[in-house]
Amino acid sequence: PIGKSTVRVFFATRSEEQISSIDFVDLFFERNNSFEVVKTSDAPVLSPGATGFFDEHGVFPSCVISFKGRYYLYYVGWNRGFESPLFYSSIGLAVSDDGLNFKRHSVAPLMSRSEHDPCLVTSPTIHRVSDEKSIMYYTSGIRWSRGMNGKFQSFYHIKIAQSKNPFDWERAGTVAVDFNPGETNIARPSMIQWDEGGYGMWFSFVHSELGKYRMGYAESQDAYSWTRRDDLAGIDIGDDLA
Repeated sequence: PIGKSTVRVFFATRSEEQISSIDFVDLFFERNNSFEVVKTSDAPVLSPGATGFFDEHGVFPSCVISFKGRYYLYYVGWNRGFESPLFYSSIGLAVSDDGLNFKRHSVAPLMSRSEHDPCLVTSPTIHRVSDEKSIMYYTSGIRWSRGMNGKFQSFYHIKIAQSKNPFDWERAGTVAVDFNPGETNIARPSMIQWDEGGYGMWFSFVHSELGKYRMGYAESQDAYSWTRRDDLAGIDIGDDLA
């Protein structure tokens, strides 16, 4: 949010070579819920990293938080795998004093593959409990498999990390949202804290029999233990995609 009625939306753009950069657009919202574009970035906020770096093949915005007068952009950097569709993604961090000009915190990833996340980490969203405690929900890649048709299938779900500052995240393999039978992928968590108490989280998921993403939803009273309530997601596919 920038002001009472304007929000800055960060998004990824792709080149013809499918290499992504991060840009933004400022949207001013009217009382009738319509909006107008009031500003767009003149140049990328963040461009891909150098050859061989963790974000060489593209960067995607995932979460922006304000902390002690500065803006922290948590982004996804990725590399192509040897055999398509294999890929490797990590979580990077860029910092800004004005919300316009961002500089990488490090050329190395903030979070990458680990004992608990052996294949990839991606799409973090952060809930600030206090100035001394934050919770990150992120997508954790746990394996790839090759089907009878010879094609690769990824498997990832949503885990939790914790930190006392924007930089040092501790992981213990705690799963926030796990697979239901037949599911292969659960990704892109986005959570809110309800005014009346408790938390809600939306995410996307894929069932092996459907092969396409659907919207899921989970609820929690403490932000750690989550119960899936996909029937309350509030959005489904259109008739033309059934």
